[in-house]
Amino acid sequence: MVDGAWRAASDGIIASSSWPANAGARVAALTKSVKNMQTPDVRIFLAVAAAGTLSAAARQLNVGPMQVSRRIAALEDELGIRLFHRTTRSISLTAEGEAFLPYAHVMIE
Repeated sequence: MVDGAWRAASDGIIASSSWPANAGARVAALTKSVKNMQTPDVRIFLAVAAAGTLSAAARQLNVGPMQVSRRIAALEDELGIRLFHRTTRSISLTAEGEAFLPYAHVMIE
């Protein structure tokens, strides 16, 4: 990863006023651990964020929904933040998940 790209993503996150005051700062503080993160987990995160459901993301990735769920949980554990709000019928990004999104895009480019 290029440090300039990380800095640019971080600046955009911290400048956003639609998230709780500490969401961007919390994710920005994680950039050192993000650089060592597993790329497949980040791809799964992006697929779920784009698809809107675990099962739709699993179909796109040709894996089972349980594997997607476990990889998202592992990524959340590694980051120490919740990326998604989950209910029995829906999933949506948390403020931290929205803040992590630009970092995830930079990681897989």
